[in-house]
Amino acid sequence: MAFAALITIFGSYADAQPGGPGGRPPGGSLGHGNSTRRRPPMTGDWNQMQGNQQAQQVKQKKKVKEGDTFKVVGELRDSASGEFLAFVNVAVLDSADSSFIKGAATNLDGLFEINGVPAGSYLLRITAIGYRNRMVPFTVSNNTALGTIRVLPGATTLDAIEITAEKPIYAMDGEKMVYNVSEDPSIQTGTTEDALQNAPGVEVDVEGNITLRGVSSVEIWINDKPSKLTEENLKTYLQTLPANALARIETITNPSAKYATDAEAVINIVTNAHIKSNQFVSFGVNGSNQPFVSPWISYMWAKEKLSFNLFASGRYSRRTARPQRRARRHLRHDDGRERLRHLLQQLP
Repeated sequence: MAFAALITIFGSYADAQPGGPGGRPPGGSLGHGNSTRRRPPMTGDWNQMQGNQQAQQVKQKKKVKEGDTFKVVGELRDSASGEFLAFVNVAVLDSADSSFIKGAATNLDGLFEINGVPAGSYLLRITAIGYRNRMVPFTVSNNTALGTIRVLPGATTLDAIEITAEKPIYAMDGEKMVYNVSEDPSIQTGTTEDALQNAPGVEVDVEGNITLRGVSSVEIWINDKPSKLTEENLKTYLQTLPANALARIETITNPSAKYATDAEAVINIVTNAHIKSNQFVSFGVNGSNQPFVSPWISYMWAKEKLSFNLFASGRYSRRTARPQRRARRHLRHDDGRERLRHLLQQLP
């Protein structure tokens, strides 16, 4: 019994020793004999290794015939950080005239593959937002691997985009028909009266009277307010104000309640923003063959929120009614004498 126990203890001790059956192999590595088990690479490292291999080498064609096309592969990286450049445009250009041959874009791992490239000398154009453009010369005689190409970062400043559009000369704005005087080059050297004649439906006669589509009951507004000028002053104002000082003329054939006017039509003359004040003097003479003379003079001064008008007139006339009456009396007296003389001659 003692001998058997000794053998059992020895056998257990032998199994626990290095190199024994079922024990740890010498050298501290797991496995049988001297073989070692390597750690499998991480997935990202493995993809990077495969990408580097694809960028550095490509399977060559064994037999090349005239007219064959080939494959061009490569890899793009940031020159500073070494990161892959994904979704970057690459193009193959003819080295002679820079004409476009083929193009592609990189994938998430920065790899690109361009197929169908004929044999010849080319330029690889690389364009990416935030990076400097780069040209890489290369020659194709078989399938070509360009390897890793590093691109330098670069600041890109985008210019501001200004969108401009011209206003139409005539336009509708609700109840108003708008004539944009500032957009009509043919009237810039004329007066406001000339511009009114170009407004739709407006007619101005020789005396300066304004009608809108045959309606003579027209009220003139200036900058969205009633002008409050006399008829003569308004005519003078329209004849002296240059057309290039106007922005637009608005005609309203059926004024709504917001205009608060008894007129059948309204013409609103809108001046440019830079006209802050205005003043003018007008004068004239009215007369007839009676004789009758009536001179007048007017002065108007206006600003954005304040205006006033001064008007003065005179009248002179000379009547000749009394001499005419005396002549009639003399005629009547002479007629009576002739009649009396005629009666006396008829008496016996």
